[in-house]
Amino acid sequence: MARCYVGTYGKYNGGSLAGGWLDLSDYATYQDFLKACRELHKNESDPEFMIQDWEGLPDGFPASEWIGEEEFNEIKAALEEEQTADLQIIDYSDKCIAVVGETRAIKDSLKKLGGRFNGRLTCGAGWVFPKTKLDALKGLIQFNQIKLGVAPKQQKDATLWEEFKLRVSKAEDGRQEFIERHMKDASEIMMTDCGVILVFDKPHVDAGTFWFHDEGPNYEYYKQVTDNDETKKEYFLRQNLHKYDDLIKGMTERKDRFGYELVPVFHEHEWCSKGLLGWANEVRMMEEHRVREDEQDPRTRNCVHRMTENDAKKALAILKSERAKFEKRLQTYLKRYGVSKISFGTYWADR
Repeated sequence: MARCYVGTYGKYNGGSLAGGWLDLSDYATYQDFLKACRELHKNESDPEFMIQDWEGLPDGFPASEWIGEEEFNEIKAALEEEQTADLQIIDYSDKCIAVVGETRAIKDSLKKLGGRFNGRLTCGAGWVFPKTKLDALKGLIQFNQIKLGVAPKQQKDATLWEEFKLRVSKAEDGRQEFIERHMKDASEIMMTDCGVILVFDKPHVDAGTFWFHDEGPNYEYYKQVTDNDETKKEYFLRQNLHKYDDLIKGMTERKDRFGYELVPVFHEHEWCSKGLLGWANEVRMMEEHRVREDEQDPRTRNCVHRMTENDAKKALAILKSERAKFEKRLQTYLKRYGVSKISFGTYWADR
């Protein structure tokens, strides 16, 4: 779901943030979206619309103060692709299966197949079918994924994901909006040997401005990077993938560039410690003495966890898989937009 908070420059300049949230999925065309904006600010004779906040933008789209028709259509297309990519078929019971995820894009097709929507399934809101419909559902989902150029997802461990949802619900005191956000943002999860579920968040495409110094070797590098579209694409891929690459290298070699031994650890967020949840973007390779310091410090000792060899092996396999998936997303992004949404600059020379 991508939505924006629409105000006007007139109200903003007058010290008012009056406006409202508009969900782009509610509008079939850009003209429908503009009509909703005009209705929202009908107390102004000639309003100049201003987007003051965004939520749920798809990969690579900047949180701009306004969008034109072309970008509106691009966002809608990207949202449809993300929704189709998130569809899953769950083995719900002895007699039933369920299609869960972002089903809005194919809800009419699911209804025609005889599905019944149920917002209270234990695996999350979804469409319920008899198991005799399994092949038809696989064909429907695969057709939509192929049509949009999306790689089909592997089936997930439903039991582990249900446990993850219960823990998130406990950590978030049952607040449904936050629970759904965590479930959507999580790309993969694993159970660690200490009983904490480690969460691998879906990475976001960084297609903003990449900055360089305006003199010296860094400026020379900037000129090399921006020499042509191919060098720009290569830099874009390196910058987006380096977090995976650095961590995979560290977990494989277990030594830093100076030859010091490193220990794989992950940190459990304090806000969700009562739910036994850890975030994989907090997985780090640390020197032994620093790990001991964290284990002894009362501020961090309950949040830092050493990985067992079994944990490290599972996490490394997931990281490699997540990197491969992310690289496919990046290549799809480049195929769709090229370098049109990627910008480069120096701190002073280009200003």
